[in-house]
Amino acid sequence: MATSAQFVSIPRNGGCKIGYISSDVTTHIYNALRDGTNSLRTVNGQPATEAQSFGLLYTAGANGARIDSISIKGAGPIGVATSTNVLRFYEQVGGVGSKRLIYEIALNTNTPSATGLGVTSDPTSLGWILEANSKIWVTQHTCANSGDVFDCIVKFGGDF
Repeated sequence: MATSAQFVSIPRNGGCKIGYISSDVTTHIYNALRDGTNSLRTVNGQPATEAQSFGLLYTAGANGARIDSISIKGAGPIGVATSTNVLRFYEQVGGVGSKRLIYEIALNTNTPSATGLGVTSDPTSLGWILEANSKIWVTQHTCANSGDVFDCIVKFGGDF
């Protein structure tokens, strides 16, 4: 155990885009399961790849990392509503093996316009401490239309 407080020494922001990336179904990033696998979803008759089911939000450095705050922004086109959705965040300890669900957030439907904001959520006080080389993955439950696109960004975090 450390005798003094340990702080993030390398501030770093990660980020990814998930959801309806283009009209090509192979680029839709979503996963309706809650167990960290992508075993239900198929793309063109084949099991979905990890990259088609999850967005890589952050990879911890060699000494581990801490994430305190993230930002979720609807990134779909103006005038197209997002589906009511749940975003799920998973940790993959050491960057290998199974993913475990560590956080979920519900998002309401919303239609961005020239005068109205899209979906926005900024969870704070997360306090995620990551082991060396661990990864944080994110996915959404539903990807029904071109409005279901989200930018996920680490606002406050970094490596030890």
